[in-house]
Amino acid sequence: GSRASVDAVAAQAAGTKTLVFNPRYGVTLIGREALTPEALDETVRRAAQDTMVSNQQACIASLVHYVEGSSADIDRYCAALTRELAIWDVEHDHHPDRAMVGRIRTARRGELSDGKWMVNGPPVAPTSAVVRMDRGFDLSSHPMARVVVVRPVGDLADAMALMHTAVSNVGIWPAERIDGLRDEICGRGVTSVIPLGETDT
Repeated sequence: GSRASVDAVAAQAAGTKTLVFNPRYGVTLIGREALTPEALDETVRRAAQDTMVSNQQACIASLVHYVEGSSADIDRYCAALTRELAIWDVEHDHHPDRAMVGRIRTARRGELSDGKWMVNGPPVAPTSAVVRMDRGFDLSSHPMARVVVVRPVGDLADAMALMHTAVSNVGIWPAERIDGLRDEICGRGVTSVIPLGETDT
């Protein structure tokens, strides 16, 4: 579960030997072939599906999208994903509570302050957001509040070093890229590698 869930269980188990598994999270890998004008709408629809599992609170929900392409491709992806998340905000009404707003503000002023933010809803309390980050960052600062961090990569293979046992699953698109990446991803401790958009099916 989320960090809050793990901490709550651990606090209630004081005096009892408790085995606690650290929180896990999902990630997304998107190849450049999925960013063409003909493919982009389906790509962002699938990416949003994997991101919004249990309102991004589930351990399988995608927090970071590693996207392969030019700088212009990445910007188009971020803009299209922001529009897709706005649809989710309407169809699945979302008003971040004070804790979520606080986490978002902390991220915007801290670890993710130099990212390129695209937000839906009020700037002070976004209903969803996409943040382009062109550098590494501390994932523990992720607000988990309908916020997607997009990290450009020159090649999806460049993201392999970021796969480890804390990653629960990886959604990949287009599906043809899975075979070339699955073995190494799973060899690094990831539980499942699936086509993008099928995390919660």
